[in-house]
Amino acid sequence: IVATIAFGMGINKSNVRFVVHYDLPKSIESYYQEIGRAGRDGVRADCLLLFSAGDTQKIRYFIDQKPDALQRQVALQHLDRLVDFAETEACRRRPLIRYFGEDYDAERCGMCDNCLSEKQEKIDITVPAQKFLSCVFRTGQRFGAAHIIDVLRGSRNQKVQQFSHDRLTTYGIGKEFSKKQWSHLSRQLVRQGLLEKEPAYGGLKLTQRAGEVFAGRAKVFGTIQEEPLAPARAETPANYDAALFELLREKRKALADAANVPPYVIFSDKSLIDMASFFPQSAARFSDMHGVGQVKLERYGAGFLEIIRNYCREHNLAEVPASRSTAPARTSRKTPLQKLRHQVVGEAFRGGASLEDLMAEYGTKRSTLISYLYQYYQEGQRLPAERLLPASQLPPAQREKVLQIFERLGTQKLRPVFDALNGEVAYEELHILRLYYLNRKKIK
Repeated sequence: IVATIAFGMGINKSNVRFVVHYDLPKSIESYYQEIGRAGRDGVRADCLLLFSAGDTQKIRYFIDQKPDALQRQVALQHLDRLVDFAETEACRRRPLIRYFGEDYDAERCGMCDNCLSEKQEKIDITVPAQKFLSCVFRTGQRFGAAHIIDVLRGSRNQKVQQFSHDRLTTYGIGKEFSKKQWSHLSRQLVRQGLLEKEPAYGGLKLTQRAGEVFAGRAKVFGTIQEEPLAPARAETPANYDAALFELLREKRKALADAANVPPYVIFSDKSLIDMASFFPQSAARFSDMHGVGQVKLERYGAGFLEIIRNYCREHNLAEVPASRSTAPARTSRKTPLQKLRHQVVGEAFRGGASLEDLMAEYGTKRSTLISYLYQYYQEGQRLPAERLLPASQLPPAQREKVLQIFERLGTQKLRPVFDALNGEVAYEELHILRLYYLNRKKIK
Protein backbone atom coordinates (compact mmCIF):
# COMPACT_ATOMS: atom_id res chain seq x y z
CA ILE A 1 0.00 0.00 0.00
CA VAL A 2 1.17 3.51 -0.83
CA ALA A 3 -0.88 6.21 0.87
CA THR A 4 -0.89 10.01 1.18
CA ILE A 5 -1.06 12.06 4.36
CA ALA A 6 -4.84 11.52 4.35
CA PHE A 7 -4.09 8.01 5.67
CA GLY A 8 -5.22 8.96 9.18
CA MET A 9 -4.52 8.06 12.77
CA GLY A 10 -7.68 5.99 13.06
CA ILE A 11 -6.82 3.57 10.25
CA ASN A 12 -6.12 0.10 11.61
CA LYS A 13 -2.81 -0.43 9.82
CA SER A 14 0.01 -1.03 12.27
CA ASN A 15 2.80 -2.10 9.92
CA VAL A 16 3.55 1.11 8.01
CA ARG A 17 7.26 0.73 7.21
CA PHE A 18 8.25 3.98 5.48
CA VAL A 19 7.10 7.61 5.82
CA VAL A 20 8.40 10.16 3.32
CA HIS A 21 7.92 13.91 3.73
CA TYR A 22 8.25 15.38 0.26
CA ASP A 23 6.99 18.76 1.52
CA LEU A 24 7.99 20.42 4.77
CA PRO A 25 5.43 20.07 7.58
CA LYS A 26 4.23 23.28 9.26
CA SER A 27 5.53 22.39 12.72
CA ILE A 28 7.28 19.77 14.80
CA GLU A 29 3.86 18.75 16.17
CA SER A 30 2.66 17.95 12.64
CA TYR A 31 5.87 16.10 11.82
CA TYR A 32 5.75 14.06 15.04
CA GLN A 33 2.12 13.09 14.46
CA GLU A 34 2.78 12.05 10.85
CA ILE A 35 5.87 9.94 11.52
CA GLY A 36 3.97 8.38 14.42
CA ARG A 37 1.93 6.43 11.88
CA ALA A 38 4.97 4.25 11.17
CA GLY A 39 6.02 1.14 13.04
CA ARG A 40 3.10 0.85 15.46
CA ASP A 41 3.64 -2.90 15.48
CA GLY A 42 6.99 -2.37 17.23
CA VAL A 43 9.06 -3.38 14.20
CA ARG A 44 11.62 -0.99 12.73
CA ALA A 45 10.28 1.66 10.34
CA ASP A 46 12.12 4.40 8.43
CA CYS A 47 11.28 8.08 8.02
CA LEU A 48 12.75 10.38 5.37
CA LEU A 49 12.39 14.17 5.41
CA LEU A 50 13.42 15.88 2.16
CA PHE A 51 14.50 19.42 2.97
CA SER A 52 16.18 22.49 1.55
CA ALA A 53 16.03 26.05 2.87
CA GLY A 54 13.86 27.09 -0.10
CA ASP A 55 11.07 24.80 1.13
CA THR A 56 10.12 27.36 3.76
CA GLN A 57 9.05 29.98 1.22
CA LYS A 58 5.64 28.45 0.51
CA ILE A 59 4.90 28.03 4.22
CA ARG A 60 5.99 31.61 4.94
CA TYR A 61 3.67 32.82 2.19
CA PHE A 62 0.66 31.17 3.83
CA ILE A 63 1.74 32.43 7.25
CA ASP A 64 1.84 35.97 5.87
CA GLN A 65 -1.81 35.58 4.79
CA LYS A 66 -2.97 35.09 8.39
CA PRO A 67 -4.88 38.21 9.50
CA ASP A 68 -3.87 38.01 13.17
CA ALA A 69 -0.34 39.21 14.07
CA LEU A 70 -0.08 36.85 17.06
CA GLN A 71 -1.03 33.87 14.90
CA ARG A 72 1.67 34.85 12.40
CA GLN A 73 4.25 35.15 15.17
CA VAL A 74 3.42 31.72 16.64
CA ALA A 75 3.40 30.06 13.20
CA LEU A 76 6.83 31.53 12.38
CA GLN A 77 8.21 30.28 15.69
CA HIS A 78 6.90 26.79 14.91
CA LEU A 79 8.50 26.91 11.47
CA ASP A 80 11.84 28.09 12.89
CA ARG A 81 11.87 25.18 15.35
CA LEU A 82 11.21 22.72 12.54
CA VAL A 83 14.01 24.20 10.39
CA ASP A 84 16.35 23.93 13.40
CA PHE A 85 15.39 20.26 13.66
CA ALA A 86 16.01 19.66 9.94
CA GLU A 87 19.42 21.35 10.00
CA THR A 88 20.73 20.07 13.32
CA GLU A 89 23.94 18.06 13.22
CA ALA A 90 23.25 16.46 16.61
CA CYS A 91 21.03 13.48 17.44
CA ARG A 92 17.56 14.10 16.00
CA ARG A 93 15.71 12.19 18.71
CA ARG A 94 16.77 14.65 21.41
CA PRO A 95 14.99 17.77 20.06
CA LEU A 96 11.88 15.74 19.23
CA ILE A 97 11.58 14.29 22.75
CA ARG A 98 12.54 17.52 24.51
CA TYR A 99 10.13 19.59 22.43
CA PHE A 100 7.27 17.83 24.20
CA GLY A 101 8.77 18.34 27.65
CA GLU A 102 10.33 14.91 28.18
CA ASP A 103 13.93 14.18 29.16
CA TYR A 104 16.36 12.46 26.82
CA ASP A 105 19.92 12.63 28.12
CA ALA A 106 21.66 10.21 25.75
CA GLU A 107 24.11 11.89 23.36
CA ARG A 108 23.32 9.49 20.50
CA CYS A 109 20.22 7.44 19.76
CA GLY A 110 22.03 5.18 17.29
CA MET A 111 19.09 5.32 14.88
CA CYS A 112 18.92 8.72 13.14
CA ASP A 113 21.04 9.79 10.18
CA ASN A 114 23.23 12.06 12.30
CA CYS A 115 24.07 9.26 14.72
CA LEU A 116 24.64 6.63 12.04
CA SER A 117 26.67 8.54 9.48
CA GLU A 118 29.73 10.73 9.45
CA LYS A 119 28.53 14.22 8.79
CA GLN A 120 30.56 17.07 7.36
CA GLU A 121 33.28 17.91 9.86
CA LYS A 122 32.93 21.23 11.64
CA ILE A 123 35.48 23.84 10.68
CA ASP A 124 36.55 27.18 12.09
CA ILE A 125 34.01 29.72 10.78
CA THR A 126 35.04 32.52 13.12
CA VAL A 127 35.91 35.01 10.36
CA PRO A 128 32.60 34.75 8.43
CA ALA A 129 30.75 34.72 11.77
CA GLN A 130 32.49 37.96 12.76
CA LYS A 131 31.51 39.51 9.42
CA PHE A 132 27.87 38.58 9.92
CA LEU A 133 27.75 39.69 13.56
CA SER A 134 29.49 42.96 12.71
CA CYS A 135 26.95 43.66 9.97
CA VAL A 136 24.07 42.97 12.39
CA PHE A 137 25.60 45.50 14.80
CA ARG A 138 26.32 48.18 12.19
CA THR A 139 22.80 48.00 10.73
CA GLY A 140 21.27 48.67 14.14
CA GLN A 141 20.27 45.15 15.27
CA ARG A 142 16.77 45.46 13.80
CA PHE A 143 16.93 43.74 10.40
CA GLY A 144 16.42 40.11 9.46
CA ALA A 145 18.99 37.76 7.97
CA ALA A 146 17.91 38.43 4.36
CA HIS A 147 18.80 42.14 4.61
CA ILE A 148 22.09 41.45 6.42
CA ILE A 149 23.05 39.05 3.62
CA ASP A 150 22.19 41.65 0.97
CA VAL A 151 24.53 44.12 2.68
CA LEU A 152 27.34 41.57 3.03
CA ARG A 153 27.05 40.57 -0.63
CA GLY A 154 27.00 44.17 -1.88
CA SER A 155 23.42 44.28 -3.17
CA ARG A 156 22.22 47.54 -4.73
CA ASN A 157 18.56 46.91 -3.97
CA GLN A 158 16.26 49.71 -2.83
CA LYS A 159 16.18 48.76 0.84
CA VAL A 160 19.98 48.69 1.18
CA GLN A 161 20.28 52.14 -0.39
CA GLN A 162 17.27 53.55 1.47
CA PHE A 163 19.02 53.00 4.80
CA SER A 164 22.47 53.99 3.39
CA HIS A 165 23.79 50.56 4.25
CA ASP A 166 25.85 50.61 1.07
CA ARG A 167 28.12 53.06 2.94
CA LEU A 168 28.87 50.71 5.84
CA THR A 169 32.31 49.11 6.21
CA THR A 170 30.63 45.70 6.07
CA TYR A 171 29.01 46.42 2.70
CA GLY A 172 30.22 43.91 0.10
CA ILE A 173 32.68 42.06 2.38
CA GLY A 174 30.85 38.73 2.05
CA LYS A 175 30.82 38.03 -1.67
CA GLU A 176 32.74 34.77 -1.19
CA PHE A 177 29.53 32.99 -0.12
CA SER A 178 26.16 32.66 -1.83
CA LYS A 179 22.89 33.82 -0.28
CA LYS A 180 22.06 30.22 0.65
CA GLN A 181 25.43 29.72 2.32
CA TRP A 182 25.10 32.92 4.36
CA SER A 183 21.53 31.99 5.31
CA HIS A 184 22.70 28.57 6.51
CA LEU A 185 25.49 30.23 8.51
CA SER A 186 23.09 32.74 10.09
CA ARG A 187 20.86 29.94 11.37
CA GLN A 188 23.90 28.27 12.93
CA LEU A 189 24.72 31.51 14.76
CA VAL A 190 21.18 31.61 16.16
CA ARG A 191 21.36 27.96 17.27
CA GLN A 192 24.74 28.57 18.92
CA GLY A 193 23.33 31.45 20.95
CA LEU A 194 25.28 34.24 19.26
CA LEU A 195 22.17 35.86 17.81
CA GLU A 196 18.59 36.20 18.99
CA LYS A 197 15.65 36.54 16.62
CA GLU A 198 13.01 39.11 17.52
CA PRO A 199 9.73 37.10 17.59
CA ALA A 200 7.40 39.56 15.85
CA TYR A 201 9.43 40.68 12.84
CA GLY A 202 12.49 38.40 12.78
CA GLY A 203 15.06 41.12 13.45
CA LEU A 204 18.44 39.82 14.67
CA LYS A 205 20.13 41.01 17.86
CA LEU A 206 23.54 40.21 19.31
CA THR A 207 23.79 38.22 22.53
CA GLN A 208 26.41 38.63 25.23
CA ARG A 209 28.29 35.65 23.79
CA ALA A 210 28.70 37.50 20.49
CA GLY A 211 30.96 39.99 22.27
CA GLU A 212 33.41 37.19 23.07
CA VAL A 213 33.64 36.37 19.37
CA PHE A 214 34.16 40.04 18.45
CA ALA A 215 36.95 40.35 21.01
CA GLY A 216 38.71 37.26 19.66
CA ARG A 217 38.29 35.40 22.96
CA ALA A 218 36.03 32.73 21.45
CA LYS A 219 36.02 30.84 18.18
CA VAL A 220 33.00 29.68 16.21
CA PHE A 221 32.86 26.23 14.65
CA GLY A 222 30.29 25.06 12.15
CA THR A 223 29.83 24.09 8.51
CA ILE A 224 29.73 25.99 5.24
CA GLN A 225 27.01 24.45 3.12
CA GLU A 226 28.17 23.04 -0.20
CA GLU A 227 26.46 24.59 -3.20
CA PRO A 228 24.62 21.96 -5.31
CA LEU A 229 26.01 21.22 -8.73
CA ALA A 230 24.20 23.41 -11.23
CA PRO A 231 21.84 21.73 -13.71
CA ALA A 232 22.00 22.57 -17.39
CA ARG A 233 20.31 25.88 -18.18
CA ALA A 234 19.19 25.39 -21.76
CA GLU A 235 17.50 22.80 -23.87
CA THR A 236 19.45 20.60 -26.26
CA PRO A 237 19.67 22.15 -29.75
CA ALA A 238 16.97 20.63 -31.93
CA ASN A 239 19.05 20.66 -35.15
CA TYR A 240 22.34 18.81 -35.05
CA ASP A 241 24.25 16.75 -37.55
CA ALA A 242 23.33 13.14 -36.75
CA ALA A 243 26.18 11.66 -38.82
CA LEU A 244 28.81 13.74 -37.03
CA PHE A 245 27.18 12.91 -33.72
CA GLU A 246 27.64 9.18 -34.45
CA LEU A 247 31.32 9.69 -35.31
CA LEU A 248 31.82 11.55 -32.04
CA ARG A 249 30.01 8.80 -30.14
CA GLU A 250 32.35 6.21 -31.61
CA LYS A 251 35.37 8.26 -30.54
CA ARG A 252 33.92 8.64 -27.06
CA LYS A 253 33.28 4.90 -26.74
CA ALA A 254 36.82 4.06 -27.82
CA LEU A 255 38.26 6.41 -25.19
CA ALA A 256 35.89 5.10 -22.52
CA ASP A 257 36.73 1.47 -23.28
CA ALA A 258 40.45 2.23 -23.12
CA ALA A 259 40.07 3.94 -19.74
CA ASN A 260 37.55 1.37 -18.45
CA VAL A 261 35.01 4.06 -17.57
CA PRO A 262 31.42 4.77 -18.69
CA PRO A 263 31.17 6.95 -21.83
CA TYR A 264 29.55 9.87 -19.99
CA VAL A 265 32.76 10.31 -17.97
CA ILE A 266 34.46 11.35 -21.22
CA PHE A 267 31.64 13.59 -22.50
CA SER A 268 27.87 13.59 -22.01
CA ASP A 269 25.49 13.27 -24.97
CA LYS A 270 24.70 16.97 -24.50
CA SER A 271 28.37 17.80 -25.10
CA LEU A 272 28.46 15.74 -28.31
CA ILE A 273 25.22 17.32 -29.54
CA ASP A 274 26.72 20.77 -29.01
CA MET A 275 29.77 19.73 -31.05
CA ALA A 276 27.54 18.36 -33.82
CA SER A 277 25.50 21.58 -33.80
CA PHE A 278 28.19 24.28 -33.77
CA PHE A 279 31.13 22.48 -35.52
CA PRO A 280 33.91 24.08 -33.40
CA GLN A 281 37.19 24.43 -35.32
CA SER A 282 39.48 25.82 -32.61
CA ALA A 283 40.33 24.94 -29.03
CA ALA A 284 38.80 28.21 -27.85
CA ARG A 285 35.49 27.49 -29.60
CA PHE A 286 35.57 23.85 -28.48
CA SER A 287 35.80 25.02 -24.86
CA ASP A 288 32.45 26.81 -25.33
CA MET A 289 30.69 23.47 -25.71
CA HIS A 290 28.67 22.10 -22.81
CA GLY A 291 30.78 20.15 -20.31
CA VAL A 292 34.18 21.09 -21.75
CA GLY A 293 36.47 22.35 -19.01
CA GLN A 294 40.20 22.97 -19.17
CA VAL A 295 41.06 19.41 -18.14
CA LYS A 296 38.85 17.79 -20.79
CA LEU A 297 40.00 20.28 -23.39
CA GLU A 298 43.62 19.29 -22.82
CA ARG A 299 42.89 15.58 -22.52
CA TYR A 300 40.39 15.02 -25.34
CA GLY A 301 40.18 18.23 -27.36
CA ALA A 302 42.68 17.38 -30.09
CA GLY A 303 41.07 14.03 -30.96
CA PHE A 304 37.53 15.37 -31.17
CA LEU A 305 38.58 18.52 -33.03
CA GLU A 306 40.31 16.38 -35.66
CA ILE A 307 37.08 14.46 -36.31
CA ILE A 308 35.01 17.66 -36.50
CA ARG A 309 37.47 19.43 -38.84
CA ASN A 310 37.71 16.44 -41.19
CA TYR A 311 33.94 16.07 -41.28
CA CYS A 312 33.42 19.78 -42.00
CA ARG A 313 36.06 19.68 -44.76
CA GLU A 314 34.39 16.69 -46.43
CA HIS A 315 30.89 18.19 -46.21
CA ASN A 316 31.77 21.83 -46.80
CA LEU A 317 30.53 22.94 -43.39
CA ALA A 318 31.66 25.98 -41.41
CA GLU A 319 31.83 26.69 -37.71
CA VAL A 320 28.70 28.30 -36.24
CA PRO A 321 29.83 31.61 -34.67
CA ALA A 322 29.36 32.20 -30.96
CA SER A 323 26.78 34.92 -31.60
CA ARG A 324 24.49 32.34 -33.22
CA SER A 325 25.16 29.65 -30.65
CA THR A 326 22.41 28.55 -28.36
CA ALA A 327 24.82 26.76 -26.06
CA PRO A 328 23.99 27.35 -22.39
CA ALA A 329 25.96 29.71 -20.21
CA ARG A 330 29.04 28.02 -18.83
CA THR A 331 28.92 27.15 -15.15
CA SER A 332 31.82 26.29 -12.93
CA ARG A 333 30.24 23.02 -11.89
CA LYS A 334 29.16 20.37 -14.35
CA THR A 335 27.97 16.81 -14.03
CA PRO A 336 26.12 14.50 -16.43
CA LEU A 337 23.60 13.58 -13.73
CA GLN A 338 23.43 15.53 -10.51
CA LYS A 339 22.20 12.74 -8.27
CA LEU A 340 25.15 10.53 -9.32
CA ARG A 341 27.89 13.09 -8.81
CA HIS A 342 29.89 10.82 -6.48
CA GLN A 343 29.80 8.11 -9.14
CA VAL A 344 30.94 10.57 -11.81
CA VAL A 345 33.85 11.65 -9.62
CA GLY A 346 34.71 8.06 -8.71
CA GLU A 347 34.77 6.89 -12.32
CA ALA A 348 36.82 9.90 -13.38
CA PHE A 349 39.38 9.26 -10.63
CA ARG A 350 39.58 5.60 -11.63
CA GLY A 351 40.04 6.73 -15.21
CA GLY A 352 43.16 8.72 -14.36
CA ALA A 353 41.91 12.15 -13.26
CA SER A 354 43.73 13.55 -10.23
CA LEU A 355 42.04 15.42 -7.40
CA GLU A 356 43.47 18.63 -8.88
CA ASP A 357 41.92 17.78 -12.26
CA LEU A 358 38.54 17.19 -10.64
CA MET A 359 38.74 20.37 -8.57
CA ALA A 360 39.29 22.35 -11.77
CA GLU A 361 36.62 20.44 -13.68
CA TYR A 362 33.81 20.71 -11.13
CA GLY A 363 34.81 23.82 -9.16
CA THR A 364 34.55 21.75 -5.97
CA LYS A 365 36.68 21.73 -2.83
CA ARG A 366 39.22 18.93 -2.27
CA SER A 367 37.45 17.77 0.90
CA THR A 368 34.15 17.42 -0.98
CA LEU A 369 35.76 15.33 -3.71
CA ILE A 370 37.30 13.04 -1.10
CA SER A 371 33.86 12.54 0.46
CA TYR A 372 32.49 11.66 -3.00
CA LEU A 373 35.24 9.06 -3.42
CA TYR A 374 34.32 7.54 -0.05
CA GLN A 375 30.65 7.33 -1.11
CA TYR A 376 31.80 5.63 -4.31
CA TYR A 377 33.85 3.12 -2.30
CA GLN A 378 30.92 2.40 0.03
CA GLU A 379 28.88 1.30 -2.99
CA GLY A 380 31.33 -1.56 -3.50
CA GLN A 381 33.58 0.12 -6.06
CA ARG A 382 37.37 -0.13 -5.87
CA LEU A 383 39.68 2.86 -6.19
CA PRO A 384 43.35 2.64 -7.24
CA ALA A 385 45.22 2.59 -3.93
CA GLU A 386 48.50 3.44 -5.68
CA ARG A 387 47.03 6.81 -6.70
CA LEU A 388 45.36 7.57 -3.38
CA LEU A 389 48.54 7.56 -1.30
CA PRO A 390 50.27 10.35 -3.30
CA ALA A 391 47.11 12.43 -2.84
CA SER A 392 48.00 12.72 0.85
CA GLN A 393 50.00 15.82 1.76
CA LEU A 394 51.55 14.30 4.90
CA PRO A 395 55.22 13.25 5.11
CA PRO A 396 55.77 9.47 4.75
CA ALA A 397 56.54 8.87 8.44
CA GLN A 398 53.33 10.54 9.54
CA ARG A 399 51.31 8.65 6.92
CA GLU A 400 52.63 5.37 8.27
CA LYS A 401 51.71 6.38 11.82
CA VAL A 402 48.14 7.13 10.71
CA LEU A 403 47.87 3.78 8.91
CA GLN A 404 49.09 1.94 12.01
CA ILE A 405 46.38 3.61 14.10
CA PHE A 406 43.75 2.63 11.51
CA GLU A 407 45.01 -0.95 11.88
CA ARG A 408 44.58 -0.72 15.65
CA LEU A 409 41.35 1.29 15.97
CA GLY A 410 39.54 0.50 12.73
CA THR A 411 38.11 2.88 10.13
CA GLN A 412 34.43 3.15 11.00
CA LYS A 413 34.85 6.42 12.92
CA LEU A 414 37.57 9.01 12.45
CA ARG A 415 37.21 10.79 15.79
CA PRO A 416 39.08 8.09 17.79
CA VAL A 417 41.90 8.21 15.22
CA PHE A 418 41.98 12.02 15.36
CA ASP A 419 42.19 11.90 19.18
CA ALA A 420 44.88 9.19 19.12
CA LEU A 421 46.99 11.54 16.98
CA ASN A 422 46.40 14.40 19.48
CA GLY A 423 44.63 16.41 16.79
CA GLU A 424 47.85 16.83 14.82
CA VAL A 425 46.43 15.44 11.56
CA ALA A 426 43.54 17.21 9.85
CA TYR A 427 40.35 15.29 9.13
CA GLU A 428 40.83 15.83 5.39
CA GLU A 429 44.09 13.85 5.56
CA LEU A 430 42.44 11.14 7.66
CA HIS A 431 39.69 10.82 5.03
CA ILE A 432 42.15 10.31 2.16
CA LEU A 433 44.36 7.90 4.12
CA ARG A 434 41.33 5.91 5.21
CA LEU A 435 40.43 5.51 1.54
CA TYR A 436 43.95 4.34 0.80
CA TYR A 437 43.91 1.92 3.74
CA LEU A 438 40.55 0.40 2.77
CA ASN A 439 41.39 0.01 -0.92
CA ARG A 440 44.81 -1.44 -0.13
CA LYS A 441 43.17 -4.05 2.07
CA LYS A 442 40.60 -4.76 -0.63
CA ILE A 443 43.40 -5.63 -3.05
CA LYS A 444 45.01 -7.98 -0.52
